[in-house]
Amino acid sequence: MGLLAGHDSGIDGDCSGCSRGSYGSYATVDVIPGLGMAPLWRGDSLFLPSSHTTARAGSRLNEQLRTIAELDRVIHEPGRLMIVALLAAVKECDFLYLLGETEMNKGNLSSHLARLEEAGYLQIEKTYRGKVPQTLLRLTRSGRAAFEEYRRGINAALSKELRALWKR
Repeated sequence: MGLLAGHDSGIDGDCSGCSRGSYGSYATVDVIPGLGMAPLWRGDSLFLPSSHTTARAGSRLNEQLRTIAELDRVIHEPGRLMIVALLAAVKECDFLYLLGETEMNKGNLSSHLARLEEAGYLQIEKTYRGKVPQTLLRLTRSGRAAFEEYRRGINAALSKELRALWKR
């Protein structure tokens, strides 16, 4: 690391004749070839040009992002997606089964289930099995339809990317 040029400091690090003060008020940085040398002070911003081009309107990236942005946000959250995918494979299951399969804690799982029930995607039935309480969970018709729509949307976004990769 070197001191940025354009600033005269004495042997002891004192900036004589400088209004910025002494050694502690300026930064040391690695010199970047081709950018030249300039003083960089604490609080100053350094902007470097990016080698990446931005996505243009109508580009493949924008289409994919639009497709993904249009997905159902309730289901898209990873924890809820895991729950809905598990429930889509069965007619119904109990809370303890989901607890074991998702490896979530009881509080997180309950929170996700409440959000899915609030959206109308999940039906929660509390019963007893003998004297032991049991919570049964099942996707509603709208929950199954929303999951199928989500699957179609995510598959569409991913298949566009795969087709584009195969064309290269």
